[in-house]
Amino acid sequence: MKAPIKARGKGVWTCVVDLPRDANGKRRQRRHTFHGTKGDAENERSRIVHEVTSGAFVDSKRITVGEYLDWWLESCVKPRVAPRTFEGYEMIVKRHLEPALGRIRLTKLNPLHVQEYEAKALLEGRVGTRTALSKQTVLHHHRVLHAALEHAVKAGVTIRNPLDAVEPPKPERRSMTTLDVTEVGNLLAAAVGTRLLAPLHISIATGMRRGELLGLHWRDIDLAGRKLAVRWSLQTLKDETGPILKAPKSGHSRTVTLPQAAVAALIVHKKNQAAEKLLHGKDYQDNDLVFCEEDGRPWKPNAFTGHWDRFKRKQGLDIRWHDLRHTYATLLLGQGVHPKVVQEALGHSTIAITMDLYSHVTPNLQEEAAQKLDALLWGSQKASS
Repeated sequence: MKAPIKARGKGVWTCVVDLPRDANGKRRQRRHTFHGTKGDAENERSRIVHEVTSGAFVDSKRITVGEYLDWWLESCVKPRVAPRTFEGYEMIVKRHLEPALGRIRLTKLNPLHVQEYEAKALLEGRVGTRTALSKQTVLHHHRVLHAALEHAVKAGVTIRNPLDAVEPPKPERRSMTTLDVTEVGNLLAAAVGTRLLAPLHISIATGMRRGELLGLHWRDIDLAGRKLAVRWSLQTLKDETGPILKAPKSGHSRTVTLPQAAVAALIVHKKNQAAEKLLHGKDYQDNDLVFCEEDGRPWKPNAFTGHWDRFKRKQGLDIRWHDLRHTYATLLLGQGVHPKVVQEALGHSTIAITMDLYSHVTPNLQEEAAQKLDALLWGSQKASS
């Protein structure tokens, strides 16, 4: 690809770079102007030529928001995030951002465009529908678009991020549903004789996410040592025929100590699973999964949730499976367990996330701390007065 540099004045240089042909095969070129020394111009010219030949070039003068977002998804997001996470980004871009903002030139996008889009989304939903989106959903859209445009600023494609001047929606925090000790006991009693009994025990005893439960292998469990390693999460993707295993949400494995009751539940579950293996014989698919279908096949997350939904309707319950994770954390914090221990067990990246999610428990912890300090420092004075 030839792109000779020509002088256009003192410290000003230009070159014409061939771009990939358009959809009709028509030749495209773009003139670039550089300021500085000839060596600076040559370095910049080499960078642009390399980006064009590698497919990473973004034509900042003509590219639309939609074209840029497509490029950003494939070049910046897809190589760096989990497949399921990428699906979420892609859905937001394709179903919402591009239909509303995609035709605008990237350099012409301004805060008013974004503010109008978010206001309409809250009132009318995505383009072509009349279903209003929640503040939390629109906030997700805001964050995705902000991240994409922040990359455009860093790459020099545009000089500013218009979302910096847009106040994002502020969703109301949903009330957290948790079970108390009596409700946990009733739930486990109701699950006796069902395939949910052991998953319930482990979820309540470890705070594991649904995908982590379904990705748990027997080789990850030390029953004698009462240890369980969370190494995998089972997920399904739109373009995959079956579920896949990926690293946990945090990206790192973690080890959790099991209560004795959870160990006992796993021992019974393992015996039941051995009986199912004998029943299915050679048709049993032994994937070493702890929680799976009766024939050993992975228990798809949606199928698992459907099983749970049928069970809870029968029991008259109004909780999500994820609420068992909240129950685990709330019960431990309520018993005075250090938040750092809870954070590590849940797999949160920082203790700030744990404390923010379970701030409703904090007043009780502070009250206990004040009582303990009172007894420690002034208890003897009260006794003598």
